[in-house]
Amino acid sequence: MNTTISGSKAAAVVLIATALLLGGSPARAEDGWHRKGTWETYGSAQYLFDDTVDFSKFGARLKVDDTALFGLGVGYHLTDHWAVSLDLLGGFNSFNSSSTQLALNNDAFVLSVAVNAEYNYLRGRFSPLLRAGLGCYDITDNAGYWTTYGETDFSWNVGGGFRWNATDHLVLKLVGGVSWTGLKNSSSAAQFGFVTLSIGASF
Repeated sequence: MNTTISGSKAAAVVLIATALLLGGSPARAEDGWHRKGTWETYGSAQYLFDDTVDFSKFGARLKVDDTALFGLGVGYHLTDHWAVSLDLLGGFNSFNSSSTQLALNNDAFVLSVAVNAEYNYLRGRFSPLLRAGLGCYDITDNAGYWTTYGETDFSWNVGGGFRWNATDHLVLKLVGGVSWTGLKNSSSAAQFGFVTLSIGASF
């Protein structure tokens, strides 16, 4: 019982502190606020949905599990509507196949690098957005005790979501979309749905 009460108090303290932090930097009047010429740095958490990829030359299908990726990004607003960003995300994922010619059941480290262009529909602090980008997935798999397998594959993505400049220096962004990549020797492109939450600073 005491543990539950203590936990509730701790949660309340965290919520109050967060509210004070969000409200601690008063926003400028809406008509005087702009994005043009501002930078953003942020941390991101992405949920990457699974896919199954065909490897017809091996008579196999490779299951790429869903996973969570975490990383950092930086962006620059060319105008009040257009922005460019660089996102780096990494995490571990599982690759599984039961084919005799392509037998895999390994965890691999996945690094995602993407350069994106974003269009913000509205000039205000809260705006829907569209995004498209190019990049790569770098996959490193410890295939054996003495060997490490790795490949880097070109990728592209499209998505949409929302951004909210909660204060002059705090920005939150939620984006969902799809990314594609061609794994080495695959006969079809891998297609991964994703949802990314980013929280950072604007200056």
